[in-house]
Amino acid sequence: MESDDIIEKTKLLCLNLKEYQDEYLSLRKSYNQSKTPDKLWALMLSCNSNLIRFNQKGEFNQTWGRRSFNSSTEKKVKSFTEHIRKFK
Repeated sequence: MESDDIIEKTKLLCLNLKEYQDEYLSLRKSYNQSKTPDKLWALMLSCNSNLIRFNQKGEFNQTWGRRSFNSSTEKKVKSFTEHIRKFK
């Protein structure tokens, strides 16, 4: 069985990020204190233009963008994971 833990963790982290800027800022602060791939991916999915930006201190500082993990993201992730698993 393949592990999709990061996908599920990211979905959970994204739940309120599209609607609530304070939730995004809280996650951004949490990520900068304790960096994990699922937090970074959730921030990237929820920030302005899905961009990634860090300041000179190495802290993620991209602005909130009213975006989130959606059905289009779900399709792309599914297609990508199916594709790469063929090579395992």
